[in-house]
Amino acid sequence: MANRGLLLALAVALAAPSAAWAMLADIPLPVLARESELIVVGEAVEAGAAAKLTLDVPGMKKPLTTWFRKYVVKVTRVITEDGRPPAAKAAKPADRTIQIFARSPAPRQPGQLRLFVSGAYYASLAVGKPYVLILRTMPGKPEYFLTGYPKNYRPAKPDQIARVETAALVDRWPWGRPVGGLQVALIPRRTTAYLQQVRRAVRGNDGRMRTELQGPSASVRCMLALRNASKAPLAVNLYPPDKFLSIVAAGPGGKTVRPDLYRFLVRADFAQFSPKNAVVLAAGETVFFNAMGKGNYDFAVNLDVPAGTWTLRASYTSKRAATAGKCKLWTGTAQAVPADIEVKKPRR
Repeated sequence: MANRGLLLALAVALAAPSAAWAMLADIPLPVLARESELIVVGEAVEAGAAAKLTLDVPGMKKPLTTWFRKYVVKVTRVITEDGRPPAAKAAKPADRTIQIFARSPAPRQPGQLRLFVSGAYYASLAVGKPYVLILRTMPGKPEYFLTGYPKNYRPAKPDQIARVETAALVDRWPWGRPVGGLQVALIPRRTTAYLQQVRRAVRGNDGRMRTELQGPSASVRCMLALRNASKAPLAVNLYPPDKFLSIVAAGPGGKTVRPDLYRFLVRADFAQFSPKNAVVLAAGETVFFNAMGKGNYDFAVNLDVPAGTWTLRASYTSKRAATAGKCKLWTGTAQAVPADIEVKKPRR
């Protein structure tokens, strides 16, 4: 029995990493970058011992009492600070060092057996190694906070730095031409997608919903952003029944496909429009959105198309005349820069 219990414990320990990673939401890099106050490339030069502290950390309404570890990082490059790229001279500081707090597991007590501690919840920096770090400011303190989400700390390899830089430099996003001060950006997570058979909910002749095998279809994960490029506040309509978002895919031979982004309206019951369905953007402010409204996550565009190169064109349109706060709703149509997606045949 003792051996069986030990084997069970080991099995749980080995399975725990996969379970922990599965429970983590896949937060897109542009969202992490937009919510940060400092993004740098730097080398960890000192790691303190784990200590139980009570600290105010970003995203928590109350002080957090737990184990923390403090790191000293020598900054070799600043990517963004307070959401903006630094001046050319400040991009490569000569002697800037910062101090970082990160949550840490409790130290192991003598005789205590520890089989596994999930790295999905604790950030751990190795002294002497360079990282690209996405940081938040500590309320009322000069130190920064590093969350345990893995995308916030990566080895400072050229490809990793490039990914973070692309996500962080908002001005370099593929913004469309401003219309009435409003811009739209379409940001695919990947530029390739593979065809596969899918099951979708369909309504039969009897009026009932059921799933049927359909396809082949390619799922393209994208992010969409709206930006106020004017010098005054703008109010944008994000009321799903108004179907403000449209995406068209143009492919070989001039064929076009318009994915149904509002299939969910068949089974959704929305209240009447109110100012709560609008978002007021300050001058220069950016918000992520999708067909369901505001949302800090990506979404899937399902393309029922053959293999080939397909160009996605996204448009935001609002015709509703209303007022949100002191602003009239923006009206018109703004388009994003088209994005090319290579749809490939199914993987074997």
